[in-house]
Amino acid sequence: MTFFEILFGYYSTGIKETKKFIACIPHISQTDIVRKTGSVSGKEMDKFANFSIKTFNGEKTGCKIPKGVISYLECRTKKIVRIDSTAIVIADIVFAAVDKDAFDGERFLAEKKKGKAIYHIGGEKFVTFGNKIINPAPPKRG
Repeated sequence: MTFFEILFGYYSTGIKETKKFIACIPHISQTDIVRKTGSVSGKEMDKFANFSIKTFNGEKTGCKIPKGVISYLECRTKKIVRIDSTAIVIADIVFAAVDKDAFDGERFLAEKKKGKAIYHIGGEKFVTFGNKIINPAPPKRG
C-alpha cells in the first residue's frame, strides 16, 4: 500500500537520509507534547530527548514511535517531490498498528476514552470527536 504525506515548510532531513519515517495518530492525552514538538525544528534538537518522550522501536523500520499513540504507520520513502517550500513524500507502508481498544476493525472508537485522537485544526488549536455516534437512516428509495 502506498502512502503520501504533504509537508509544508521545512521537513526532516532524516526522511531524506534514512528513507523511512513514522506517521502517528496521537491520543488526546498527548496534545501538549504534540504542540511542543510541533513548535520546534528537529534539525535543531532531538525532540524525543528534549521533551522526554518515551518510545519503542518500529518492527520493520526501527524508527522511534512515541508510546501511547492510537495508531501508527511505518513507511519507507519512495520519492520526495519538492514544490517551493512544500514537499510531497510518497512512501510504501511496511507495517501498521492500532491500539485494539481504540479500533473495532472498521473505525476508531471515538466514543471511548482510548479512541480519542487529536486533530490539529491550525495555530495552537486541536479538536477531538465527541461521544455521540450519529447513524443516519439510509436514504429512501423510490
